[in-house]
Amino acid sequence: MVFLLMGSCSLYADENLSGDQDFLQRLNIIKNPFEDGIPKPIPVVQRPGIVDHKVFIPPMKIKPPQPKVAKPVIIPPTLSLQGVIVGEDMHEAIINDTIVPLGGSIEGAKVYSVSQKGVGLVYKGKKFFLKVE
Repeated sequence: MVFLLMGSCSLYADENLSGDQDFLQRLNIIKNPFEDGIPKPIPVVQRPGIVDHKVFIPPMKIKPPQPKVAKPVIIPPTLSLQGVIVGEDMHEAIINDTIVPLGGSIEGAKVYSVSQKGVGLVYKGKKFFLKVE
């Protein structure tokens, strides 16, 4: 009985294969991608409107860290303010027993302001102020 069932199944399958010519034609079109031993690449289809831009980005230049250089400490000369002379046309300071006018200099320090509170001086680009005592 088992033999009869198998025979009827194979007949049924042979009958379906022989009757479907469209299926047989499609089966003949399908090719093995490995028939020569090398797989075939799958073609890439690019959708319209998408553009693959290859942009060159130059490598970043990384600078090595520079050692911190301490700024030189500017020490003004030792100056002693004894007094100021402030008038309408006169702005002078008495520094180290010397009268120094506005715009004058003493020991490398230039006087840039004279007021009743004190004297403003510039020494090597650094400003400092001497107060009247």
